[in-house]
Amino acid sequence: HSVAAEGGSVAIVPQRAGYTYGANVTLTPPPDADFTCVEWQGDAEGNQIPLLITMTEDVQIDAVFKPLYQLVTSVEAGQQGLILVEPKKPVYVDGENVRLSAMPASGWRFVGWTGDLAGQENPAVVTMESNKDIGAQFGRAATLQVVAVGDGTISVSPSAQPDGYVVGETVTLTALPAAGW
Repeated sequence: HSVAAEGGSVAIVPQRAGYTYGANVTLTPPPDADFTCVEWQGDAEGNQIPLLITMTEDVQIDAVFKPLYQLVTSVEAGQQGLILVEPKKPVYVDGENVRLSAMPASGWRFVGWTGDLAGQENPAVVTMESNKDIGAQFGRAATLQVVAVGDGTISVSPSAQPDGYVVGETVTLTALPAAGW
């Protein structure tokens, strides 16, 4: 019999040099700090903890440990909105996906992510491969009303979003007169 583990250890009860046929043995995997046991491999499978085995032959069992990571989210002071985290947990197992949704308050607009996440994709999915600190930036929403007087049109760039523009955002207006104007 042998048990291997990296990121923790395996307690074997009862601990003996050899076991008689039919002997019951309990394996418990206490993890190192910031690790968790996610599964058994080898002559045992699954994630049952503790693992009870009945000895009928020599066995090789591996306890698979993975690191745990923390996710810290924040919104800058003075900005109004929140970050919805799914699933919301105190720690995440290495490789676990977490969905973040920036939710602006009324009169505000989501501008983008800061910290360990960049861009404006909302919602966004992050894969936990380290501790992460992610912020959401929100800006006050503003509307722009454009009216063409006479014969012609007005080009607006960037085009208006359903929730308006952000106060301070640059918007280019181009007058496109009709022929003869």
